[in-house]
Amino acid sequence: MTKEERRAANLVSAWVEVDYLRNVEKGRFIRKITLFVSNEGDQPVYDVVIRVGVAQGQINLGPLGAPDPISVLAPRTRRSWDVSLGILAHESKHDYLPTEPVTRLSFTDSGDTRWVREFNSPLKRQGDSRLGRSTASRPTEIPDEQVDSQLGDSNSIFNPWMVASTFLNVIRSGSEDEFQRIIPKLVSQDAENWSNFSWEDVLEIRENISEYVVGTYISYRADNIAYLQLWHPDDLAAKSDKQGYVSVEKLQYMTLVFYAGRGWKVFSFGHAVSAPHRINFPPGTLAEDPFESG
Repeated sequence: MTKEERRAANLVSAWVEVDYLRNVEKGRFIRKITLFVSNEGDQPVYDVVIRVGVAQGQINLGPLGAPDPISVLAPRTRRSWDVSLGILAHESKHDYLPTEPVTRLSFTDSGDTRWVREFNSPLKRQGDSRLGRSTASRPTEIPDEQVDSQLGDSNSIFNPWMVASTFLNVIRSGSEDEFQRIIPKLVSQDAENWSNFSWEDVLEIRENISEYVVGTYISYRADNIAYLQLWHPDDLAAKSDKQGYVSVEKLQYMTLVFYAGRGWKVFSFGHAVSAPHRINFPPGTLAEDPFESG
């Protein structure tokens, strides 16, 4: 490794900025948290993997709004994502002030060298360039003492984890009575696919997902929209090819939507996500301020 290679790698960075915007009409502030990644070098970098951490990086919240991985980050490029809602799910349970969220960044340079900058640590050479392709979005082990922190505040309407886990618990082991009482409160009434959702459908899904493992993180690919992955053991056991890519064939997704002032709801569930541009929000629920009532 030459000094020039390290100098070029140091031009790739990721960080989080926190701003408080005045809402004069409501008489309070709106907190906006933005995740940035930048390549100030003259060469592209590849398979960029970003993780956002709170409590000085002790709690890893995953990529939040960033693609996982970013296949190519072009030279002289900066990208950003609003991750305010993803952080909000953890806010009331853990007071992180005055510290701000931090990032973990790994990428492969144009010379096929893998680099990593851990939470609050200097840049280091990681070695195998295939690591970014084979491990980016797969579920990872979380220490038992961090599970509660990873899931966030169970009493917060801003926490999609609790809606998703309650939904899955009913689907996997709930009674018909629980299905009738609980599921209508968890699903979006604006999604047509739930209007005819029956107990027979639950039993069919229960059998299909009996072996599935819930992903480690929830990703937020657009404002007010979140995705949770469910992995089949066959996909988890799949080995990467010579380039480090893994063929995933049985992955399932839960799409959740956030209605301002109401909280998260399950929008769809299956082998495909509901794309953001195909989701319609009722008037007043796609507000800039998540505390506003829709």
